[in-house]
Amino acid sequence: MQKDFWELDQSIMTKENIASKAQEHFSEDFIENYPTWKQNIRKMNVAIKEAMKTILPEEEYKEMKFDEFCQKILDGINNIIMKNGRYYTTDIPFITLGVREDFARKLLMEYHNKIYSSDGILNSIKKVYGSK
Repeated sequence: MQKDFWELDQSIMTKENIASKAQEHFSEDFIENYPTWKQNIRKMNVAIKEAMKTILPEEEYKEMKFDEFCQKILDGINNIIMKNGRYYTTDIPFITLGVREDFARKLLMEYHNKIYSSDGILNSIKKVYGSK
């Protein structure tokens, strides 16, 4: 039987070994606790949408998908391990905050690239002055 990730003595493990065990643990957890994680993602999407409602038109908002969320969490965990040489439960809030901020930033960049592109500016001019 494999030890739970949180019971491992990370002080005697390499960064690579810790990262591998963390990836294995959390990948299994995403599958085994799918309903819980899905609900967490749903809550996060609602919070992001609410926070962005004054700066992003509702029709431009896209929800983060389950697979994207899981991959970003795994990447965040891996980055923490490679940077600090360990991973603790106290790192979780910082990773989830980073995932939310990165996703919101991505949505805003896509929107800004759309409205500030040549076509976006032309469409705005047409709206203001009418198309001729």
